[in-house]
Amino acid sequence: MEKVADFDANGLSCPVTMTPDDHIGTRQVHLYRIKDGAPVRVGECVEGVTI
Repeated sequence: MEKVADFDANGLSCPVTMTPDDHIGTRQVHLYRIKDGAPVRVGECVEGVTI
């Protein structure tokens, strides 16, 4: 695979782009909390820190 651009797994993940020069993909995640025994999305594509 040479390049993946804006892959989002049909909404299950935040968009991911990988190139031959950048394999990190993404630092973004969806945040959930459990309410009445079911996951509820409380944050969409929240980005983590860059190291």
